[in-house]
Amino acid sequence: MSSLSEQPPPRKGAKPGYYPDPLGSGRARWWDGAEWTPRVGGIVAPDAAPGKPAPPPRKRCRRCGAEAETFENSCPHCGRSYGTSTGTVVAIVAGACVAAILLLGGCAVLIGLAVEEADEELDELGITPRQYRSIGPGTSERKVRDELGEPAFEDTLTSPALECLYYPEKGEGLLGIENYEFCFRNGRLYSKQAD
Repeated sequence: MSSLSEQPPPRKGAKPGYYPDPLGSGRARWWDGAEWTPRVGGIVAPDAAPGKPAPPPRKRCRRCGAEAETFENSCPHCGRSYGTSTGTVVAIVAGACVAAILLLGGCAVLIGLAVEEADEELDELGITPRQYRSIGPGTSERKVRDELGEPAFEDTLTSPALECLYYPEKGEGLLGIENYEFCFRNGRLYSKQAD
């Protein structure tokens, strides 16, 4: 028995009213005198007797201040809903939107700062096209390091006989990065390339 139409009455000859829900929802359900309806009321005590009408909860209207024991959703004096006011809902939604905007803005600021810091670091390690062109074949690795500084990256994995140094182009940053490659064999510049 899971549908309302299959549920027995709260008791024989029960008058219309709210009774503990026969489906076990923990709320009061309206009995219209002939059958159960989909209309539900407030929460009932877990030990409420199934055949006795559920007592209505005591409610206080925020608009007029009147108190009433009722299952109704509106104040019998002024007609205003007992539920959450529209202003409260708007305030909650607005607060959530502001929090989301602040969170996204904060993330954007952090990403921007990280990119700026990475750009500055690459700029410190970077060389200009003129510096790249000034290094000729046969230049010693020591001289290249002395003139250009420490590279951003070193590679000896490409070939065991070659050691390659990589410098970013100064002023290009992360997005427009061009690398200058200097490869040495036996401590002397063997090849160079810009990519």
